Formats: sequence, structure tokens, C-alpha cells
Amino acid sequence: MPPLTCCTLLLLITLHGIFTFPSSRDEYTIRMPGVRTTQDDEYWCYSQRVDNNTFYITKFEPLYDPELAHHMILFSCENPGSENQLWRCDMMSSDASPVCKGTPEIVFAWAMGAPSFKMPEGVSHKVGLGTPSKYLVLQIHYKNAASFESDENKVDTSGIKLTVQATPTNKLSGMYILISGGKVLPKQTTKLEMSCMYTGQVTLHPFAYRVHAHSHGVLNEGFVLDGENKYLIGSKSPQVHQTFYPVENKSLEIHNGDNIAAMCIMENNEDKVIPMGSTRQDEMCNFYMMYWVDKDNEDQLYDVKNQVCYVGDESDIENEIKNMYEFSISRPPWTDFDFQAEVDGEPLFGFD
Repeated sequence: MPPLTCCTLLLLITLHGIFTFPSSRDEYTIRMPGVRTTQDDEYWCYSQRVDNNTFYITKFEPLYDPELAHHMILFSCENPGSENQLWRCDMMSSDASPVCKGTPEIVFAWAMGAPSFKMPEGVSHKVGLGTPSKYLVLQIHYKNAASFESDENKVDTSGIKLTVQATPTNKLSGMYILISGGKVLPKQTTKLEMSCMYTGQVTLHPFAYRVHAHSHGVLNEGFVLDGENKYLIGSKSPQVHQTFYPVENKSLEIHNGDNIAAMCIMENNEDKVIPMGSTRQDEMCNFYMMYWVDKDNEDQLYDVKNQVCYVGDESDIENEIKNMYEFSISRPPWTDFDFQAEVDGEPLFGFD
């Protein structure tokens, strides 16, 4: 496939394609239409309109060129961030637009080497007609422009194949993300902590978690605190295989007034402060929690006050990071890794 030039893209991609529910195999693929980058750390977004049908996602299968796509994240939006179907969606470009107009919702995150992910039995992610999720937006981070330099016709068509169904499930999934600002001090160990009170009226049932930090990360953990007790959601080193893991306590529940908390331990042996940020030279402290609610409590999935917890100190660096996250919510676990199919000899649920 020849590379798409900027002018060609503007001519060809002015209207957002409309999703048609698959007539066979119940699969749908969203992938880049042939992207070629010229700078390191470019972020591109591609949208697909899905509001002519209601459908339920039960599995995510990454389709990617490991030399090109550093990470992918699938958002849902009421309206995409650009009138074009393909656009730059990072803060490093003067002509970039946000992922969504309004608040994006993270549906799924993928990083190098991760396998397919299958929802637990009876759980799905609802999008399309009758929901605020009228568009799916695929965002891909292209870390290294040199990957394209060896072949002038080389383009990227990475994406995600979804297994979908028209039949509702009794449980619907959402994503809660904890993000820390702050900085990693030189020549010492730094502990970053974040906590937000859950103010929703609906009980949340965590079922999977994922951690993320860059090269200085030692350990990320997530907890639920009910005022008297502390319950572990999950604990993992970000330097081992980053993917979604089952929660430690499968009967864990989060109720109104509980605090959802996370912490990251960072080790900095360098002589400089490492700020939080989106580039490879920065650090990140993120904890992702997938949860489900009963289908009768679907409105809780769209409660924007109870989807993201950000904690910073209002310094200039903190404000920059906060603005970055408000611009496109969050970055998924971006580090390269190989998938570990077992933990302590036991297979992980949901992974192929």
C-alpha cells in the first residue's frame, strides 16, 4: 500500500466511516489506514462511527507491526476530536487535536508484546446506539520515526480486532485509572501516592488490573480503603510483563465512600530529577482497574467524576502533566515487554 500523504488524507478522510454490525463471525477490525511518521514520538488517532447499532465487545486482539507501533489505546467518544477521520493527537504538534471533543473513555490499552484479552464470562463493554460511545477512536504512539526510513513506501496499518455480539451481557465493564504527578528525586527512592473517594452510588466489582511506569519504576500497587481496612486490588513490578492481570481478591467490591488508592515506588540512580511526562525521558505512575457493574446500573459507566483519579502538587510540572491528561486522558502502559502467559505456574484468565 503506498503511503498516504497529508493532502491525500485530507481529501479522502473527511467523513467518519460508519460501523456495520458484522454478518458473520461477529468480528470487527479498526486499524490505521496507512500511517507514515517523520518524527519520533508521534501520536495518531483514527475514528470509526458506531452509533447505528448497539454492540457488546467481549474480546480484543491486537494487530500490529512490532517495529512500528509502540502502543495502542482504544477510546470511545461521543464526538471525535477532529473533523478528519485521521489526525495527529499529541501535545507535541502545533496542529494536533484531542482524542475526543469532551471526555474520552478508555476501552482498552495495548503495549508491545501483549496478547489478546478476553472478558470474563458474562462481561462485555457496551458501545454504539443508546450510549455516549458513538465513535471508537484508535490512538497509536509511533516511538521511532527511523523505523520508516529504511523503506520509503513503508506504512503502518496496526489496529485491534474486536469480538462483538448483539446480545447484551448481564455485566458491563468500565475502566478506572489512577495517575500521579510529582517527580522522582535524584539518587534516592521515591514513593508516589494517589487516592480518590468513590462517590458513585453503584457497587463496582474490580476484575483486572494493569500497572505502568517507565525505567525507574520498581513496584505499583492498587488498593481499596473503606475507612478501617485496606484491600489489595493488585501489585506488580512495571519491569515485568505488563498486561491485564486478574485482581487478587475476586470478591472485592467498591462502595460509595470508599477510597481507591495506588502507589508507585521509583528508584533513581541518576543525578537529575525525573519529571512525570509522556516521553521516554520522563516517568509515569499509573494504575488501571477494570471493573464491572450490573447492566441495570449502566449509567455509572458514564459518571465522569468516578473514572479517573489524578493527584499532583500544582507546580508548573504538575500543571503540564494535568493538562496533558485532560487533553487525552491517559497514556496506557507504553514500555516494551514480552507477554508472560503464566504467573507462578498458573495460566492467566482471559488471555490467548
